[in-house]
Formats: sequence, C-alpha cells, structure tokens
Amino acid sequence: MRTTKDGICVVGYTEIMEGFGISKRTAERLAAEGVLVEYKSVAKKKEFDLWASLQKYTEHVRKEAEKGSSKGKRQQLEIQKLQADIDWKNMKNELDEIKRDIIHGKYLLRDQVVRDYREFFAEFQAFALTIPANVSGMLAGVVPGREQREIEQEVTRMVKTALTKFVEDSIGQG
Repeated sequence: MRTTKDGICVVGYTEIMEGFGISKRTAERLAAEGVLVEYKSVAKKKEFDLWASLQKYTEHVRKEAEKGSSKGKRQQLEIQKLQADIDWKNMKNELDEIKRDIIHGKYLLRDQVVRDYREFFAEFQAFALTIPANVSGMLAGVVPGREQREIEQEVTRMVKTALTKFVEDSIGQG
C-alpha cells in the first residue's frame, strides 16, 4: 500500500485479495464490473483506490445481500463490519491529516501565540513611548521649553490612550 500526494491510499490485487478475503479471480471480476475503483497511475500494473473500492465493495455486497441469498444475515454482518472498517479508516486518515497539518504549522499553539503577542506588545509599547520624547526633541529650539514639555505630555497621553484602546480591542476580539 502506498499513499499518493493527494492522500489517496493505492493498493494492488494482493492487498485487495487479502483485505477483502477474496480470490484473484473474484478480484479480477470485481475490477471488470467496476466495483474496484482503478487508480490511474504511471505504473503498468493495475492499482486501486482503497477507500473508494472499499465503499463500492461494501455497496456491492449490500446489494447482493438484498437479492435474498441464504447467507443474508452473515453478509449483513460483513457489510456492517466493512462499514465500520471504512468509518474507522476514514477517522484514522482525518487524524493523520490533522497531525500532518500540525507538523507543517497549520495550527498554532495558543500558549505560544499568547507568549509571542506579549513579547511583541512589550517591544511595541517601549517603541511607542519613545515617540513623545523624539517629537519633543525635534521641537527643541523651535518652540519655547514650557510648550515643548506640554506637547510632550499631550503626545504621551495620546500614545498611552491608543495603546490602552489597542489592548482593550485585542482582548475584546480574542
């Protein structure tokens, strides 16, 4: 069994025979009838999409059971088992996909995000609070010292208000 780039599980006749408990002749007949879903690949040997084939085979067995064969109850149980196997394997595939996504960084750890946000905000706050002093320094010699200090204090209040609003808005959205 191999998995393609698209996440499709591909198997050959041997795996189909072992997994479904059927003979090679039965597997060939099911392939000819379209019950086994063939996977188009560059390989010269026939390969099948395992999950699609399993679903179609389950449906095929279910239809055969409904035709009234004497093995109806046994086949129903086999169908239920196969359906349970399909569900289990689908859930396993979903779990594997989530694990791959986590490895590739698709999901973020909340604690890490909070830690990174706090570090960023501390640095941003330190930077933002240097702005009033820098503005005041640019005004030196242009405006009197008293006005310069008043401007610096007013800009400091504005920056602190903006930072507080930024934090409140961030918490409100999170």
